[in-house]
Amino acid sequence: MVIGFLFQSIAAALLGLTPLADQFQLTWAIVTFGTVIFATMVTTLIVPRIRDSAGVLHIGDALPIAIMGGIGSSAQVVAAQLTDDSLQSMLLWSAPSHLLAAMSAVAQSIAYLDKQFGAAASVGVANGVGLLCGVIVPLLTEVSPVKLGLSLTIGYLFQTAYIIGRTRSHFREAKRTKVIGVRVLIFVTLFTMLTKAQPLAERYIAEFFTDSSTAALGYGQKIAQGLLLFAAFGLALTATGSLAAYVHAERMPEAARLLSRTLLATLVTSTGVIITFLPFAPMAIRVLFERGEFSPSDTSVVSTIVLAQIPWVLANALAGVITGFMYVARQFVRVGIAAATGLIATCVAVYLSSKFTDDYAVAIASSVGSFSTLACVAVFLVRNQIFALVLGELSRARRLVLLIVASLIVSYALALLRNAHVISHAVGTTAGCTLIVVSCCAMTGSSQNRKQLKGMFNAAV
Repeated sequence: MVIGFLFQSIAAALLGLTPLADQFQLTWAIVTFGTVIFATMVTTLIVPRIRDSAGVLHIGDALPIAIMGGIGSSAQVVAAQLTDDSLQSMLLWSAPSHLLAAMSAVAQSIAYLDKQFGAAASVGVANGVGLLCGVIVPLLTEVSPVKLGLSLTIGYLFQTAYIIGRTRSHFREAKRTKVIGVRVLIFVTLFTMLTKAQPLAERYIAEFFTDSSTAALGYGQKIAQGLLLFAAFGLALTATGSLAAYVHAERMPEAARLLSRTLLATLVTSTGVIITFLPFAPMAIRVLFERGEFSPSDTSVVSTIVLAQIPWVLANALAGVITGFMYVARQFVRVGIAAATGLIATCVAVYLSSKFTDDYAVAIASSVGSFSTLACVAVFLVRNQIFALVLGELSRARRLVLLIVASLIVSYALALLRNAHVISHAVGTTAGCTLIVVSCCAMTGSSQNRKQLKGMFNAAV
């Protein structure tokens, strides 16, 4: 994540909020959309299937996966022919990224199975190092679309070379039999494309608004993604194993207790991250981006976009917990419906909000879409037999929940008032910092609250 922010900071200094920056952010979104398919396959499909009960690895599916990556690269080359100028060059030179990501998927899965967790988790670091190496060239010479597109390919080249180098001995020992199959690969690909389409849709829609809309959205969403990483805190992921065991054993009271406590813990961490960040948001954006071609007025635009994305952070953190349960319960169709609902709500919200603002329409719509997805998965949870048990667990902490929600609303209101210059920057920041202290004291002031907080985090972790 640190390397990702560093790369975005360099990109901001090189490009600012310009048409070239718009096209680069769109290209990056297209590449990410394609490569995330193979990253998703690693944990959901490849790791659970390629090693048999005797511990033998079967890597015959590596070729079909690589072919799918090649198809993704070819599709991007074809798409590039439908564009022109800078965007065409960036799409062409970044097209190999899909093939490289596909080639690294099986190797990363082998690393996880071999308990090389550090190596498996470091593929993102290797990618980031490659990105930085690729972007240093434009720093030393003239910036061009070819160099920007090539920097994305270099990132995935570093990722693939690193993880294959760490696992190459296992490839020689593994059998070449197929254990997944093309049909399953196609289904997972299509399902992932549906559930991961929203960021790409948002960047593409932003292209139809004012110049710099896509770039500003890209910078703002990078900060929102960083906040989400801290807000979610991996709680949904760490609880998945135990939750799956409870559900499959039909131990619903234990599953309900774990699910409710994970939801509460995620709400607490999300609120803590948001109310801590908001008073310092303009300063953080200034430190990260404001240099080179990125001006103070650009900082103001991105600050507003980040504010519009704060509800997105909260909604995605909470939705992640519920969708984790839905995956465990094998409610894949419902997950797809929720994702489609979010996409539709985003498009409708873009149309409505564009009547009032062009610069921030997509950022606002993004939050509306994420809350629509959250509402949809919440409805599915209500209709599940486990909900009555979950509600009983949640009701025991209702006073704590009300306190958390009140703190979040007040903090967000202060940030909005400061951004609209209704109150001064100093007053808004001071009030926000005061709220942090008051909220912490209120949440930990009673023994009952401390006991509930300790219980929910222990259960989730």
